[in-house]
Amino acid sequence: MRGYSILKHFAYATATSIVLSSGVGAAKAQNLPAYMQPIAGLTASSPSETAQAKAPGFQGYRFEPPVPGVQEDWLAIVRFDTEMNLQAWLDSPERHKLLQEASGFTKEFHARIARTGFDQWFPAAAAGAAPPAAWKQNMLVLLMLYPIVFLFGLLVQTPLLTRAAGLPFAIALFIGNVASVILLSRLLPWMSTRFSWWLQPAGSNPARTERIGTGFVIALYGLMLIGFWGLS
Repeated sequence: MRGYSILKHFAYATATSIVLSSGVGAAKAQNLPAYMQPIAGLTASSPSETAQAKAPGFQGYRFEPPVPGVQEDWLAIVRFDTEMNLQAWLDSPERHKLLQEASGFTKEFHARIARTGFDQWFPAAAAGAAPPAAWKQNMLVLLMLYPIVFLFGLLVQTPLLTRAAGLPFAIALFIGNVASVILLSRLLPWMSTRFSWWLQPAGSNPARTERIGTGFVIALYGLMLIGFWGLS
């Protein structure tokens, strides 16, 4: 399924990142970007270029310099397609060696994983397993958010808030957004448990389960569009 592969590739592009924060002395600050590149990125002159460039799932990086009074550390944001591939790089001997080499430049070093922001609505991964892929989480969020927004607008926002109560569109829309977020936070955990077979497929052929689940969700999109088109 070529369309499925394109969708999966596109959605994985922001799946999992790690934010590396490094504090240094003033005398070494101007040299830090060049030294952080072997740790978090790629440079033509770096011996680590091949190691990270060939790390499975590596998608790129960027640097953020300190902002006086706001952010005192240098930040390196590294992207991988899945958390499992990110963790494999973090645990790799090549990266541990680079961290040891960087100890002379940094006085402190912190790292945190940045996920999608939807994780609290989805089942926790079993020990040693990766959480549901970000692109699947996004698809389920859309599956629930679209009908919530449409039906609230059709049944509540337009007839009651805008026409009956006479509220300005901006205020009625804000109330609708608040209601949508509340309803989504209640309904999405329930829905995610029903789709756990697809979010974290098991069995002998998880790729097939993944394709079937993706096709099923897309089919539900189509049914909602047809049904709501008739109501609008």
